[in-house]
Amino acid sequence: MTRTTAIAAGLLLSISLLNAQEVMTLKDCMEYAVNNSAKIKIQQADIDDARIARRDAVLRAFTPEISAGTHAHSNFGRSVDPETNTYVSTTSFNNGYSISGGITLFNGFSAVNNMKITKTALKMGIRQEELIKDDLCLAIMQAYYNAVYCKRLAEILTSRTETARNVLKLAKRQEELGQKGYAEVIEMEAGVADCEFLLISAKNRYADAILTLKGLMFWPIEQELSIDTSIAEAETAITLAPEYETFANFMTDSSRQTALHLSATSPNASIIVTRECPLRRS
Repeated sequence: MTRTTAIAAGLLLSISLLNAQEVMTLKDCMEYAVNNSAKIKIQQADIDDARIARRDAVLRAFTPEISAGTHAHSNFGRSVDPETNTYVSTTSFNNGYSISGGITLFNGFSAVNNMKITKTALKMGIRQEELIKDDLCLAIMQAYYNAVYCKRLAEILTSRTETARNVLKLAKRQEELGQKGYAEVIEMEAGVADCEFLLISAKNRYADAILTLKGLMFWPIEQELSIDTSIAEAETAITLAPEYETFANFMTDSSRQTALHLSATSPNASIIVTRECPLRRS
């Protein structure tokens, strides 16, 4: 029994881990949020109440009223028989049954008005549920794309930070060879530190975006949420925010300097073809 319990617990743990590692697309996030939203469940309960009220209004308008009843009573006692002058015990039991029915022919259009009111209330409840779902899906969409943007931005900044570190290593080597000054190397170190700061900020923004998405989806906070970022693969360039312009400019200058250094230190080969045309004098 203990071994069977351990195996079952292991299977449940593996299933939960697989579910935790499942990549959620935008559609999956929307469906999960709609299925777990407390606000939508409350609205659905209100819709069920409106349907019951609608059914009761129809039944009151088109069905007759039927009532039935029954009664019974029992008497017992003793009396004196005048002929024999003795006590006589008497017991009696009576019962009866009744049934009646009726239908309202006219009540001042109250039944018709109640049917219209309940029908309108039901439609309003369904429409309100659709609006709640639309608002929730729009919020999920915004949070999802914010998370995708922050994640892709963090990936881009990670790549560019690594490039900046490599450029800094090259600059330090050039300083040792006397090709660069100490001030230029210090400036590049400051640029690398700025890149690392922007990378940490982007990662923090991604963590905040994921927390916002979890809150909208009613996703367990302690459980990891993996989103699909393949929607951003088609984008070959991402417009950076103004606070990342310094980083982009630094990378452009560093790349330009590296290219100039490579062009200056690399061997060159060229072929010059000339053709002489003699001048004819008349």
